[in-house]
Parts: sequence; structure tokens; C-alpha cells
Amino acid sequence: IQAKKPRLAKLLRGMDHSSEIHARGLDVSMSGFKSAEQRLEEAIIYEDDLIQTYQRFLIKAKSENENEAHKAFEQICIVKEKNKEKMEEVLKVLQQGGDVTNENKLVFICPICGIIELAGDQTECSNCKTSAELFVVVE
Repeated sequence: IQAKKPRLAKLLRGMDHSSEIHARGLDVSMSGFKSAEQRLEEAIIYEDDLIQTYQRFLIKAKSENENEAHKAFEQICIVKEKNKEKMEEVLKVLQQGGDVTNENKLVFICPICGIIELAGDQTECSNCKTSAELFVVVE
């Protein structure tokens, strides 16, 4: 996407950065306003909206024979769907009074594909097979 559509690539990076800023702001501003379950429910809705947006990009890229963009959007959709599924699993655990991690397990993000990993014992990304040594710990 970067080489053929630099403005689109910048827009997508901007969307990602914007989401990160919003998440940090919501984490602080909503801490006393909504429950963790409510915040997670909203995050799931937001993730679903992103999936639908990227699916439209995917369809457009395919119709324009933009193979690299099509592959990129296809991968984004896969990762977003997997992350949404993890959020739904976490929501179920929270609704039952549990937590998603314990002291021995951290939350990681694969720096290559963006998938969220909830355990710290795997050796590679469950999606793109990147070495777990490269995972970014979410603080």
C-alpha cells in the first residue's frame, strides 16, 4: 500500500494512531464512569466497525486488481476478527467475575501483524508466526 497509495497508507496509519490515542483517553476518563464489561462491549462494537471498514477496503482493492493492498486488507481483517474473538472471550470471563491474566501472564501485541496474545508461553505469533521474542508487552 505504501508504494502505490502513499496517502491511503498514511490515512490507515493515522487511523491506527488515532485509535491508540482514544483508547488511552478512554482508559483514564471512563475508569470511574463505566464498568470494564461496558468498556469491553463498546470496544467489541468498535472492532466490528473497523472490520467492516477494512472489508470495504478489501473489496475495493480486489475490484481494482490491487493485489498487495488486497492481501494487506485481508490480513488486517483476519487479525481484527481474531482480536474481536479474544475480546468476546475476555468479556465472558469478566462477566463471570474472572480476569484475563494472572501475575505470570502478560498481554502482548505482535509488532508484525497486530494480533493480541494473552499468554506469555508461546514461542511465536499464532497468526503470522513471528518470533515471540519480538512481541511488545502491553503495559
